Amino acid sequence: MLEQRKVTGRRIVAFLIDTVVGFAIYWSLVVALKTDSQDVETPGVYVQMSTNFVNGQMRAELMGTTYILDGGTAALVVLGAMAYWIGALVVLQGLTGLTIGKGLVGIRAVNAEGRPCGVGRAAVRWLFLIVDAFPYFVPMLVGFIVTVSTRSRQRVGDIVAKTWVISADAIDKPLTDGSARTGPNQERPPVPDSW
Repeated sequence: MLEQRKVTGRRIVAFLIDTVVGFAIYWSLVVALKTDSQDVETPGVYVQMSTNFVNGQMRAELMGTTYILDGGTAALVVLGAMAYWIGALVVLQGLTGLTIGKGLVGIRAVNAEGRPCGVGRAAVRWLFLIVDAFPYFVPMLVGFIVTVSTRSRQRVGDIVAKTWVISADAIDKPLTDGSARTGPNQERPPVPDSW
């Protein structure tokens, strides 16, 4: 089963896909619901994304254009974005073991029995992204380092939630490697692997 947990490259691609979808939803909502927009005069070519709340308005800047949203529309944008992240990373992943990205690259988030991890464990994984994503100027650096340096291939969120990311063809198979025993005729608890 250890081979089924060596999916770090696919995890990175899945994370990128899920993030791009999330940003696309967010910025589509910002552009569709804006009450005003202004071009920002900045020399050179750059890609910048930022969101600030000023005097009851949300100002979201994307590649030289500032989109202004009033309180109600700003709330709709934030709620829409949160609905995607919670829906994809907590509910969908908890119930099925996959997100859009994981589904496309053939991996699943599972519990020790090899079944979808459950909404509670998925919520813990999601909350611990705050740790795994540190430092934020190099997103997911902590998660990557922890994943590649542990035998179980788990990021911090996986370790805390007791979840693993495996190849989709290993779903419903208990995560044991069978290599060591704790006593006569007893297997050691699963030492799964993920990211």
